[in-house]
Amino acid sequence: VCYNNAVKGFNSNVAMGMLVKLYFDDPTFSGIEFEKKGIDLAKKASHKGNTYAMALLGKQLIYPKNLPYSDVEAGTKFLKMAANSGDELAISYMAKYFDGAGRLFIRPVKKVKNRFFEELK
Repeated sequence: VCYNNAVKGFNSNVAMGMLVKLYFDDPTFSGIEFEKKGIDLAKKASHKGNTYAMALLGKQLIYPKNLPYSDVEAGTKFLKMAANSGDELAISYMAKYFDGAGRLFIRPVKKVKNRFFEELK
C-alpha cells in the first residue's frame, strides 16, 4: 500500500521498482494481471532510468510465471542496459543466466516469442 501511494502521490521512481518486485515475486500478487501490472510499471520506471526495474523486467520477460510466452530478446536488452549502467542485480542476473557469449544457461520454460513484449498492453 505504501509503495502504491508513493507511486500515485509522488511518482516515486524508487517505489516503482519496489512495487515491481512485489508484483513479480510476492505470492499475494500471483496471477497474470499482476504480472502485466508489474511489466507496465517496470516499463515506466525504466523510462525514468530505474535500472533496478530494468533488471527485474528483463528477468521476468525471459522467465515469466503467468504470461504465455517468453521474450528473450526484449528481456536480454533490458538486462544488458541495466548491467551496462552498473546495476548490481542486473550484473548478477547476467552472470547467473548467461554465458560469456551471451547465451542463456537455462532456457525459458515458456515458448519463446520475441517481440511479445511489444504486444503486451
